[in-house]
Amino acid sequence: IIPSNFTRFGNDLVAISNSEFLVLSQSLQEKLRINHSFSSPMIKCSKYKALIFDSSGTKYMVTTKTKVLSSGNLDKKIIFGEISERDNIAFITESDKYCCELKVMDLYGNDKFHYYFAKMYVINASINDEGNKIAIHGIKSENGEIKSVIQIFDIKSESPVFSKEFDNMFFSINFF
Repeated sequence: IIPSNFTRFGNDLVAISNSEFLVLSQSLQEKLRINHSFSSPMIKCSKYKALIFDSSGTKYMVTTKTKVLSSGNLDKKIIFGEISERDNIAFITESDKYCCELKVMDLYGNDKFHYYFAKMYVINASINDEGNKIAIHGIKSENGEIKSVIQIFDIKSESPVFSKEFDNMFFSINFF
């Protein structure tokens, strides 16, 4: 088990190794075991769904606590992923012409939102329960100084609805 790939899934527990994804109940009874072929597996959980993705790869899978809902491949390598309580997934991916990209899609791979970051690299992202707002944390260099940037996107708007730069470095961002 990779220490960072061991987390809560609602009231249950999930773990991921280099070859398996495992959901355990509170009494440590196995609920779901899935083999995978991800080279750098990561998991992110909402209350009822888990997103398993290949960090530095293109594959992803969405499960409940008892079955696989969907799986797919993106056209760019995944940097980070998040899943909402509803049916949206947010990915930060590499980009050919930009620093990185934000891609929001539904569970079945249908595009909902896309944004290209030209001046910063996104380190972390969080999607709200409804799946319509995404908060990102990025870093950029300005006049030789590194700045932290926090932006919030609404999938109905073409650009960020909130953006602020900070001199402090942040490590994580989450919706509450």
